[in-house]
Amino acid sequence: LIECSAAGVPATSAMLARAPTERERTRAYTYVYNIAFGVSGILAPAAGGWVADLAGYRAVFVVSAVFLGFGTLVSLGLSSGGPRGPRSGATQDGAQAVGYLALLTMPAMLIVLAFHFVVPLSLGIGTALQANFLVDERGLRVGLVGTLGSVNALAGLVLSLALAHWRRMPSAFAGIALCVALVSASFGLLLASGALGVVALAFALRSGFGAVWPLLAAAVAGATPERSRGRAYGLAEFSVGVADVLAPLSAGLLYGVSRGLPLWVGMLGALPVAAAALLVHRFRLRLAFRSGERPVAELPVVTPTAGDAL
Repeated sequence: LIECSAAGVPATSAMLARAPTERERTRAYTYVYNIAFGVSGILAPAAGGWVADLAGYRAVFVVSAVFLGFGTLVSLGLSSGGPRGPRSGATQDGAQAVGYLALLTMPAMLIVLAFHFVVPLSLGIGTALQANFLVDERGLRVGLVGTLGSVNALAGLVLSLALAHWRRMPSAFAGIALCVALVSASFGLLLASGALGVVALAFALRSGFGAVWPLLAAAVAGATPERSRGRAYGLAEFSVGVADVLAPLSAGLLYGVSRGLPLWVGMLGALPVAAAALLVHRFRLRLAFRSGERPVAELPVVTPTAGDAL
C-alpha cells in the first residue's frame, strides 16, 4: 500500500514541469525531490526516535500518518488551484493529449525512457549490496556504515544545491553524465581500497545517484509536449520500477559469484551510460529535444494518432 503512493509521482512531476525553462524545471525538481527529501531524511530519524522514547513505536506511525495526510491535503490544494480542462483530455488551447503509443513513437521519448532504465539499473547493481561488501570484505562495523550513509546524505544535499544553481548547465543530459560518472568513480574507489578516508570519499561521490533524479525528470519535460507529460512521467516511472526490481536481483546473483563483482559491473556499466548522456547532450536538437529556453507557447505540436485512445 505504501508503494502505491508512487502513483502520485507522475502528477507531481508534470506539475513541476510547468516551469518555462529547462534550468528552472531542473531547479524545481531538485528542491522538491532532493533537497526536501534530504532535509526530512536528516530530521525524521532523530524525531522518530524521540517520539518512540516518549510514547512508544505506535505513536511514530500515528505521527507519520498525520504528516502524510497533511501533505496530501496540500497536494490536493495545489492540483485543484489551476483551471480545469475538458474531460476529453484536451488542454486549455484545445490540443488533444498524446497517448501512450504515440509517445513511444517519439525518438526523444524513447531515449529518455532508456535512460530511466539503464541509470537505476547500472547504479543500482553497484549500490544494492555495498553495505554487505564493506562489512564482509572490508571489515567495517555496521554502525560505521550507517554513519557513512549520513555522509552520503550530506554530500547529496550539497551536490543537489550545486546542480540546482548551476546557471551554465548546458542541458539535463550534461548533468546526468556528471552524476553517473561520479557514482562510477565511487565504485572504483571502493574496489581500490578499504581505508576509511577512501570509503568516505566514495560515499560522498555516490550522492550522484540521488542527484540524478531531478535531471532525469527534467529530461522528460524536454522530450514531450506539455499536454502529455502526465503520461510521459507514468512511462518513465514504469521504466524506473522495472530497473529497481532487476538491480537488486542482479546484484545478489553477482555477489554470490564474487563480493566485488556487483561493484565491477556497476562501474563498467555506468561508464557507457555517462558517455551516452554526453552524446545525447551533444546531438539533443537533432534528436527532437526542445531547447530549454523556449516558452511553452512555442513548443511544437504533435499530431494525435490512433494511440491517443489508450
